[in-house]
Amino acid sequence: MKNELSVPTTIHWHGVEVPNAMDGVPDVTQKAIQTGETFVYEFTAKPAGTFMYHPHYEGDVRVMAGLYAPFIIDPKIPEINPPAVDKTLMISEWLLRGGQTYAAMPMSGMEPNYFTINGKSFPITEAITVKKGERIRLCLIAFGQFIHLIHLHGMPFKIVAIDGHPIPEAAQLTKDTISVAPDERYDIGFIAAETGQWMLHCNILHHTTYDNVGLGGLMMVINVVE
Repeated sequence: MKNELSVPTTIHWHGVEVPNAMDGVPDVTQKAIQTGETFVYEFTAKPAGTFMYHPHYEGDVRVMAGLYAPFIIDPKIPEINPPAVDKTLMISEWLLRGGQTYAAMPMSGMEPNYFTINGKSFPITEAITVKKGERIRLCLIAFGQFIHLIHLHGMPFKIVAIDGHPIPEAAQLTKDTISVAPDERYDIGFIAAETGQWMLHCNILHHTTYDNVGLGGLMMVINVVE
């Protein structure tokens, strides 16, 4: 990693099993990487699952302003029958004021006014098109300081993994709404049973607005075709 920021930074591999020296906590497991410096992170990618990475330096500002991303570890032995569609959805919230982005926080004057899926708000969120009868897996990652209640119209889903760890089939819950708290990851799977345009959205309805005006925010379309 080469730090091209104007401030020090590190990378923490959230939920990934790494050597202590690679954990990315400044002044604990390593010195902060200064502007222009390079640090080599080296570890074996394990376990397979849905994870993420972000800095651990001034996280309330740096992370909340956008320094994070999914980190997906595929299984060493490929799935025998993978889903037709396998997507990762990073759920975030932002405070945009006067052309500047600030860390959105649950406190007076710092509430978010923009909500995004993979950096976009409805109606420009990516639509997912799948054929009737095909299986879909969505990896939901919430990164911010707010809980989001993700609801799927028309089709129940099973929770197949939590925080990157698979759930045995006999223990998988069937739901249509799931509460995703900050830093949590849920993999959900379902069958595209009926044709049509089906909404996936946050059921905290303020989160489906765009700068406090609807419709927008945490909404996307699952388009099921014949």
